[in-house]
Amino acid sequence: MKKLDKKSLRLIIITLVVGFFLGWVFTRNSSSEATSVASTESDEEVIYTCSMHPEIRQSEPGDCPLCGMDLTPLQNEGESTLPPNALRMSETAMQLAQVQTQEVGFGGEEREVALSGKVTLNEERVYSQAVHIEGRVEELAVNSLGQYVKKGQLVAKIYSPELIAAQKELIQAAEQSTSFPHLLEAVKQKLALWKLTPQQIDAIVESKTIKETMEVYADHNGYVVSKEVEKGDYLQQGQSIFQIADMSRLWVVFDVFEKDALVIQRGQKVLYSFASYPGREFEGTLDIIEPILNPDTRTLRARMVIANSDMKWRPEMLVKGKVILTNLGGSKDLMVPKSAVMWTGKHSVVYVKHTSDGHIGFEMRPVVLGDSYGKNYLVLEGLDAGEEVVVNGTFSVDAAAQLANRPSMMNHTHPATQRIEIPELDFSGADGDVLKGLMRDYLTLKDHLASDQYEESFKVFSNLHAKIVDAKRASISSALKGAFEELLALKGLTSSDIKSAADIEKLRTSFQPLSNFFIGIVAKNGTLGQRLYVQHCPMAFDDQGADWISTESEIFNPYFGSAMLRCGEVTQTLG
Repeated sequence: MKKLDKKSLRLIIITLVVGFFLGWVFTRNSSSEATSVASTESDEEVIYTCSMHPEIRQSEPGDCPLCGMDLTPLQNEGESTLPPNALRMSETAMQLAQVQTQEVGFGGEEREVALSGKVTLNEERVYSQAVHIEGRVEELAVNSLGQYVKKGQLVAKIYSPELIAAQKELIQAAEQSTSFPHLLEAVKQKLALWKLTPQQIDAIVESKTIKETMEVYADHNGYVVSKEVEKGDYLQQGQSIFQIADMSRLWVVFDVFEKDALVIQRGQKVLYSFASYPGREFEGTLDIIEPILNPDTRTLRARMVIANSDMKWRPEMLVKGKVILTNLGGSKDLMVPKSAVMWTGKHSVVYVKHTSDGHIGFEMRPVVLGDSYGKNYLVLEGLDAGEEVVVNGTFSVDAAAQLANRPSMMNHTHPATQRIEIPELDFSGADGDVLKGLMRDYLTLKDHLASDQYEESFKVFSNLHAKIVDAKRASISSALKGAFEELLALKGLTSSDIKSAADIEKLRTSFQPLSNFFIGIVAKNGTLGQRLYVQHCPMAFDDQGADWISTESEIFNPYFGSAMLRCGEVTQTLG
């Protein structure tokens, strides 16, 4: 074997050392990487959430406890700058809830002022048919209201001793006309003042026959709208026997709410319609705006004249009208869509959309609103141009905020829901059956209050109260029983409150917390299979405002009744 020289031996030793070093380095890096991966895998815990209710967080997969949807792994959210009270929603949740947003912007808008009124007689064309001499009614040729009479038509005959004496004077004066011509003329003038025609006077002179009765002829064409005497009545000179109305031109009288008094003016065009002519709209012009406000209804009367030669319109017909005010709200006025606004008593709120690093949140924001302009409100405080607000699905966002324990309309303002924890219910069982019956009674009560029917309202309210008391002993959920107990303890809804409600105003006061309770129930749990409208009157209870539920979008105000029947607007549509 050949002996290695020193140079070759040195080279072999260096090669072995370098090989051992590199092997140690690679082995350490691989071990470190494996350890890091293992550590990462052990530290990362998968969190599952609901796309509809992102506040749900669970370490195990399964179903959402609120809606039953499959839970999905939560993606790494990272940091966001969403407001702390904002409700987070995923894109999927927004699509399921049909949430749509719109930017708040500037611009002038049209405003539609709704009017309600009725057809009335034209007071300038209502005439009194009077007698011009004292006497007794011997005959009435017109005996019924609504009868049409023509000018010159015989309407009555009057027996008058004074007339008989005057006719005798006439005959005597005619016989002595050659000697006393002035006397004849004086007697003729006297009879003419009693509305005897020259032909009637000449006939008396020629026949020398005294008429025992005087005929009364109609002075105008029209319909008899008031009959003021009967056969045999004794009348004074100038006393009215009929009221005759010419209906060829009628009035439409609208009630204008105090808040609209400054914008409704004489000469404005009005689009109006009648229930008897569905689908047809007519146009008129406001002729008179009365200057004095009615202290009871807080309304002004606005009037226009309508032609009625074909008798299509009849007095007391109800009329709906609207005045379109254009070019209102200047280019510097901030507007928010009406569909974005939720009314909570006399206050209003909107949900503002925020985005941060791909995250979406909705923040409840109080706003101060001005006048209504078409489909928008003027914004006085609370919003800035360019901010996005929820315009569709607002109630869904609010319900989700309630469930996530975020500020919401339902747990923030309504008197009933401030004191009652609205439960989550299952409407497919006994809870739904009980609530359906109570809702029917509630809607009936609302109609009676709007019609100013105290006795009917008291009866329905008492029965409804008794059913709620009885329901606590029925086989309903403990959550609903607890809610009923809290409801019956509210001011205005105790047994003594209902029994002592001696007038309709006290019933209306008790109706408010009942309405708020049902609004909370249907908003959180559903509408029991029907479309419902949440409606709001800002003037109820000294401008504090009040809400109620209706099955129709048309306003019939239960808090004012006929005094302000149309005061209010739809704030939410459910179902």
